[in-house]
Amino acid sequence: MNTGKTEQSTVSETPKACEGRIIVVNEERAAQGAIERLLTPIGFQVDLGLTVDEGLTLLKTASIDLVIVDIGLPEGNGFDALNTFREVNPQIPIVVTMPAANNELASDCLSKGAYECLVLNDSDGLVSTARAAVKLRRFNRENLRMLRVVEEARTSGVPLGHSKAFRDLEAQVHVVSRHMDPVILVGEVGTGKKLIARHLHDLSDQHAELYLSRHSSTVTVEEVEGFFSGVGGYSGGTLFLEDIEELPSRLQMLLTDLIQNHQEHKKHRVVASTHESIPLRVNEGRFHDNLWELLRRNTIEVPPLRARREDITLLATWFLEQAAGTKPHKGLALDALMILEVLPWPGNLRELKQAVEQAWVISNGDTIRREHIVGPGGSVHVNDLSNEMAGDGYLARKLAGVPPTEADVLPFEEEERRILDQALQATDGNVTKAAQLLRIGRATLYRKIHQYGLRD
Repeated sequence: MNTGKTEQSTVSETPKACEGRIIVVNEERAAQGAIERLLTPIGFQVDLGLTVDEGLTLLKTASIDLVIVDIGLPEGNGFDALNTFREVNPQIPIVVTMPAANNELASDCLSKGAYECLVLNDSDGLVSTARAAVKLRRFNRENLRMLRVVEEARTSGVPLGHSKAFRDLEAQVHVVSRHMDPVILVGEVGTGKKLIARHLHDLSDQHAELYLSRHSSTVTVEEVEGFFSGVGGYSGGTLFLEDIEELPSRLQMLLTDLIQNHQEHKKHRVVASTHESIPLRVNEGRFHDNLWELLRRNTIEVPPLRARREDITLLATWFLEQAAGTKPHKGLALDALMILEVLPWPGNLRELKQAVEQAWVISNGDTIRREHIVGPGGSVHVNDLSNEMAGDGYLARKLAGVPPTEADVLPFEEEERRILDQALQATDGNVTKAAQLLRIGRATLYRKIHQYGLRD
């Protein structure tokens, strides 16, 4: 805390649950203290600077989420400070404070890149703006982190994910990669089985040898035999057969014999994939049980996208990078990511990729928003979602723009309580502001708070 005994910038102690780190640059110690007392109790770490130089020192040496700078600084003015801070870090949101409302001045600040312009004594405005600005900053920072991860994945070819379902899959792939026994990947259409097969090959001891990928309905006898006999001078490698259930009967028999005859060499691996029940086909006599016995010993379940929703933001960023190619893009907005994370994705990664690619086209290189996904021209049609999202809850369908069902209709008192609670949360318990937003009297709102046991 700034004690008034020094002209140096000061750094307050970090709260246990830090909501964000904010620099306040103001030559008036009283104003500094007022902002610090306002923001520190609600979880922000507030660092104080009397001059632009002090603020810059903090900005260059710490991880900052927001800068609050006064328009009337002694070294030039707030406009100069705004430009200086943006030159050092264009990603940092900057809020400009002024002693009294001035629409022309505020408009100038916003046009020069300020996040917001507020009157210094607008406590409610400062709190809500600080929260929104820090949330945006962290969202942008996460976007940058994801872009770095995506770039690493692009150069290495490693599949992307950090959810528990993906980590479990990755652990299983690493275990299986240590030997060259046959493997079968089981999962729904579009879950990325082909990418996992390639990843499995790249992790194996035979990663420098042949990787041959074929669909089971079109692979030839010559290709299968050539793989095992060393076609092209290769002495081993991986044969990936997509949709193994479509492999003709005579090739199933040939593949079984070749796998068994080369088991001692441990240099040729067959990786198969399926989205159907092979045991059912075996029981029906449509798949050779000997081949199934060889494959099923190393079965890897590839999870659907709905089981790894935590990966959707990362995957969507990856698909956007691929769609944009060498062209610059402005990323995905928060409302777009929210809708992507609640949609059912029956087509899994393939459907998500198509949705992002279509959104990229209709956004014309601008930031991709919700309307680019579920709006006119988007690949997801609201009319198709009502049944698919029936089990995903009211919020999911509301975000997607799906009309409510009878199950969404609550008794009047429950709905009223939900609306009042939402208004109080949105205004941080400010009853006066909540009443204004709800267009009801303050006394009425207090009565309702007491009636429903809501905390003001």
